[in-house]
Amino acid sequence: GLHNKSGATITLSADSNTASSTSWASNKGTITFSGTNGQVSSAGDFTNASTGVITMAGSGDTLFTYGSANVFNSGTVTIGDAETVTAGGNYTQTAGTTTVAAGGNLGAAEIDLQGGLLTGGGTVTGELLVEGGTLSPGDPQSFDVPGSYVQTSSGIFDLDFAGFADPDAGNYDQIDVTGTVSLGGMLDLTLEPGFDAAPGTEFDVIDWTVGDAPGDY
Repeated sequence: GLHNKSGATITLSADSNTASSTSWASNKGTITFSGTNGQVSSAGDFTNASTGVITMAGSGDTLFTYGSANVFNSGTVTIGDAETVTAGGNYTQTAGTTTVAAGGNLGAAEIDLQGGLLTGGGTVTGELLVEGGTLSPGDPQSFDVPGSYVQTSSGIFDLDFAGFADPDAGNYDQIDVTGTVSLGGMLDLTLEPGFDAAPGTEFDVIDWTVGDAPGDY
């Protein structure tokens, strides 16, 4: 397997740099993408440990697993613009932070947020399951979710509000879901400094296209 030890660094700075494993892969150190079209791949599960830091700040880089292999995160994963993380199976986070910047992509059969923070304003493709962590687009921003959204009783949806206008203009947080929606857990609202909204003001914080949304906050 591919094992990046604590304190070690893998840097993919040149065009089309690659690092791959025909079995499992794990990161306890630092993996940095700063070139173009770099790849880190694993035929088995990829684990980013609590000390692991993955920073994708180049262009067209990908970190992916083959087949039904999963990605597990309890550290820090930052997916920049035009960068992609794809799990052939599921992407499961038990702690730590995953940031998907605008223009960045995170994809899996299921993105299972069991702990920690999922933040940013990019695209999260698959079933997004928030069952113990916090989903917080932040700044404010909008997440695109080509898939379904499920939030259970232990999940938290953290929203920032800075204005009344279209969320695409950065006025308030939103997730745009193409599949079904099921609600539960906690809704945490923050008004940015200088902005106020009267009781009863409505915001379209979850936009979805399929069916009703069972559950509530």
